[in-house]
Amino acid sequence: MSDLEKNQGSHEVLDQIYHNNPILRYTAGPIYAPLLPFPYGVGESAEVNGHSYATLRDEAVKLFHSLQQLEGVREPTRLMQGVLQTCLDLPPLVDEIYCQLVKQTTEPPAPGAPADLRYWQLLACMSCTFQPSPSIQGYLQLHLQRTENRFPGSEMARYGRFVQEALCKTQGPERVLSLEEIARLIGPQEVACPSKVTCHVAVASHMAAQER
Repeated sequence: MSDLEKNQGSHEVLDQIYHNNPILRYTAGPIYAPLLPFPYGVGESAEVNGHSYATLRDEAVKLFHSLQQLEGVREPTRLMQGVLQTCLDLPPLVDEIYCQLVKQTTEPPAPGAPADLRYWQLLACMSCTFQPSPSIQGYLQLHLQRTENRFPGSEMARYGRFVQEALCKTQGPERVLSLEEIARLIGPQEVACPSKVTCHVAVASHMAAQER
């Protein structure tokens, strides 16, 4: 991450860093360890708010699998809510999920396709609920700016701007978004090519729900 920050002004160097580090890019396969360090023996199995959890390391790997399932499910709201609930119950995983979402929206096989937008939709939900740590927020902001530069006017760029705005307003995790609130955000994206207007309306209605 430090190399990315040092070279954020050079698109060519950034592209080379991503090319040489597959862990930073989208993968269709599983991961077998968290992207961030979770020392062994920290965050043992526990029950929180009526939910049973394994260790933080195991939960991080399981969450990545849940994220990948978003690409193919027809109705993703419950799956998204489940990810948010896990992050609420296990706060150390918030940064991990932000990193996983950045990874899966970096060099995807089909940028802006419905499968890719699922990750952006969950990233928008995360930004309305959780603040990442300062170092991860810097990493996220770099990713959002790079997406804006590479795909100006795209749905990914619009979600990126929404995420930036939401992070300025989000104070902390009081609760997870309801299924209705999640559906408001992602509803128009069921259409393969949502228009600029419908995307704007979806974002506006979601922000109104967030501000209640």
